[in-house]
Amino acid sequence: MSKQEVLQIALNSKGKIVGIYDVPTGLACNCFCPTDTKLTQPLIAKNKGKHRDEILEEGKKVAHFALPKGGINKGAPESAIHLLAKEVLIEFK
Repeated sequence: MSKQEVLQIALNSKGKIVGIYDVPTGLACNCFCPTDTKLTQPLIAKNKGKHRDEILEEGKKVAHFALPKGGINKGAPESAIHLLAKEVLIEFK
């Protein structure tokens, strides 16, 4: 069984980093893939009924962002981490 990548960080319509628990469910999240600097690839927030620091019941999926067709772009989690690292460096320069 292969390990599936999960994306919990995205960009909002202003290009700012947002977390899965900080946005509404579905396309209403108005979020985009971290690899999409032109903000043209909308994501779906799959976070209904889930809360930060919640212990998941067996069989329940972790909250995450996905493309409308399913899955995520290759490199999206790495891009999200890169954007977060840049934000930290700017804040603590």
